[in-house]
Amino acid sequence: MSQVVTSGPWAGIFENEAERARVEARLAEALPTLRWFRGKSRPIAAVALFDIARVPFSGGQGAEDDDARLLFLAVTHDDHGAEQTPELYVLPVAFAHGDEALRIRDGSSSSVLFELQARGVQGILVDATARPSFLLALLARVADATPLVTLRGSVQGATLHAYARTPGEGSAAATPRVLRGEQTNTSIVYGTTFILKLLRKLDDGVSADLEVSRFLTDVAGYANTPAVAGSLSYAAHSGTPSTLAILQRFVPNSGDAWAFTKGALTRYLDDPSGDSRGDLVGYLPLVRTLGKRTAEMHRALASRSDVPAFAPEPLGAADRHPLVAAVTAALGRVLTALRSRERDLAPETRRRVLDLTSLEGALEARIGALATLTTNVVRTRIHGDFHLGQVLVTGDDVTIIDFEGEPSRTAEERRAKRSPLADVAGMLRSLHYAAMSALVPGAREGVTEETAARARAWYEVAKAGYLEAYFVTLGDSPIAPPPGAARDAMVDFYLLEKCIYEIGYEMNNRPDWLPIPLEGLLGLVGGAGA
Repeated sequence: MSQVVTSGPWAGIFENEAERARVEARLAEALPTLRWFRGKSRPIAAVALFDIARVPFSGGQGAEDDDARLLFLAVTHDDHGAEQTPELYVLPVAFAHGDEALRIRDGSSSSVLFELQARGVQGILVDATARPSFLLALLARVADATPLVTLRGSVQGATLHAYARTPGEGSAAATPRVLRGEQTNTSIVYGTTFILKLLRKLDDGVSADLEVSRFLTDVAGYANTPAVAGSLSYAAHSGTPSTLAILQRFVPNSGDAWAFTKGALTRYLDDPSGDSRGDLVGYLPLVRTLGKRTAEMHRALASRSDVPAFAPEPLGAADRHPLVAAVTAALGRVLTALRSRERDLAPETRRRVLDLTSLEGALEARIGALATLTTNVVRTRIHGDFHLGQVLVTGDDVTIIDFEGEPSRTAEERRAKRSPLADVAGMLRSLHYAAMSALVPGAREGVTEETAARARAWYEVAKAGYLEAYFVTLGDSPIAPPPGAARDAMVDFYLLEKCIYEIGYEMNNRPDWLPIPLEGLLGLVGGAGA
């Protein structure tokens, strides 16, 4: 790893034009290696330091090191020569040397950006979230009414009523810890009191996650999502403020529903003679609770027609035709890509692709059924990226988290109203993935036809339990069509949309998992490959 050398203080590398250019080049190399960076698959044309702020924190290694820098980076991608609008990313940085540098290298090596020598001291430039003192400073900024001044604007904190501490919490004294499972953002837990999500890519305006979470807890009174306690926003001078961080109350939990589901499924498959109660070894009560909480969430999101951003709207024929056209086009692209890679596929996968190709007309007809509905249907704000990983298990209940929507969608698309059944389809696909991932090569020993049949049966029972609880709880709410052809057509449409997206993703990222969405798609039209 090449190093940057400066004769002055470490932060001077951002001030001198020549040194700043060298740093920007190093950051262009480092960004694609960071798990939260969303542009890994697109070449970087340039990284420019758009803005910077000093963030003081205690516990540093000396006078020059008792602070961090909050960098706002304008990243421009080179997409086949087309001119791109820069994307704004946030990267807090700090200088570490000596024992602190060794600690970070050993415990958080992915936080190391590059080697840095400042005033003759050999060290490393690191993502400041590897420094507990910075994490505490970040929490303090939320409650600080004084703006943090940047070169081009400011960072402003704000608290809500959920921030008020109860006696004995003492969250500021708790050692913060960074959650390692996060992909596109960075989440920090402060004791058992707060969790702060630092957004890494900034979009203009309030983030969908903050907007929806605040509405659910502060307006609609929905209890099964963490209460918002505060936030940080960033704005350049005269610019639109962007959400920089979201602070929520910490909800004690035993992990996410994906891990819980995988554990329950493993126990079910390991004991063919078990499950005498027929409740999937204790899993069915949880999946029914999840269906109930999903319906309650959707009712809450559609509960205020006087709030324009959340008021339900008709999903009329004029709105449905473009949806059908988009999914039909996506199906065509996926089938073309599958045909072009047919020789590289495993024999069983190739057979399923041939089955799928022969059913293209049936798939298009099933997709097109959405456009011919005569039943009135509506669209509302929804979760937008609903799967088992977005659900925390809290004893015999669940808590739903992360309302920012699919990261691949634009900010405008993530805020758009859609049918709540898009969320339902997302959860059904997640349940199917959980079941079928047990059959992926290397997932478990001794996979037999009986094992596969039990995994598929497990999914069908879990799916039925989830849907029954969901629609019973929803009752006669207008946000979902009544039982019958219209409801079936809408659930099918969003399942088809999700399966098609998954095929494209797995083709490019996890070819061994490609049979899972292929089976899901074939199953919707009764294909032999299912």
